[in-house]
Amino acid sequence: MTVEVLDFLKGTADKQLVVRMITAPDQESEVPPALVEGEDYVLFLTPFEWERGKPTGEWVVPGGAGVYQVDSTGQLDRKSRGEDAIPAVIDSLRDIRSLL
Repeated sequence: MTVEVLDFLKGTADKQLVVRMITAPDQESEVPPALVEGEDYVLFLTPFEWERGKPTGEWVVPGGAGVYQVDSTGQLDRKSRGEDAIPAVIDSLRDIRSLL
């Protein structure tokens, strides 16, 4: 899917990115949700590669763990849940910036 980039919290890339939403077959609880057109998200991405060291120009959310939907108050809600230390809710973009 192609997403429009409104801002970067870290790093740089094009203003439109092709994002693959994939996960390992044994991680059923971590299947990333589909993004809804018109909604705002914070995505933690890494370059997608079929072969190590050869980026495809596409991006991926590793294991689906880095997808947060921004609600009307500016709170970020993690769209996938798992048995990990990644926060389920982040109060604001300012709080994310302090984690980077």
